[in-house]
Amino acid sequence: IELDITYPMADKKKRELHRKHCGIDLDQVVIKVDIYKRPLYSVGSKSGAVLGFVHEAAVATTENGGLYLIEKGVSPNDDINFPARYREGECRIVEITRRDIRDWKLIRPVGKVDSGITLEDLFDSCGSDYGLATDNCWNGTHRIRAKCNPDEDGMTWQEKGAVGVGVGVGIAAAVGILAFALSGNSKEKEKAKQ
Repeated sequence: IELDITYPMADKKKRELHRKHCGIDLDQVVIKVDIYKRPLYSVGSKSGAVLGFVHEAAVATTENGGLYLIEKGVSPNDDINFPARYREGECRIVEITRRDIRDWKLIRPVGKVDSGITLEDLFDSCGSDYGLATDNCWNGTHRIRAKCNPDEDGMTWQEKGAVGVGVGVGIAAAVGILAFALSGNSKEKEKAKQ
């Protein structure tokens, strides 16, 4: 007797994955990845761009020369240059031409891509959850870079910020302790002179 066990969550994820990649063959091997940015506008205003906020995405080049934009936090039906604020939890992959990203700016070539990395690997590493401060387009491109090249530092911008704050607090504490110790020594010397 053979049991037919179905896993609704797995089926749902497969359907979502199929919808989000629009039938693209995700088994294609990637040979190059670059990270691009463009201004991030709030709906109805350019305040995000004025404040310097940007939207990041990865552009993957496959062995056959295809170009694919992989971005996080977008609506699946938006044009790739749609200038709205992104707060959706989806990662999507879209086949593009160089002309499609003419208004985007290259900010970081990833460099060496480990052999055997596929579009599916990059798509999965981008992540499907979204959090404005904890898992946004910047985190998605960071994970894509780390997947392509393990020599990347492996730390998100949030972790780097926390380390920076920790180091700053540690240095300030050390300076404070040293200053306190030195001021105590000078008072003892003055008492000894009297």
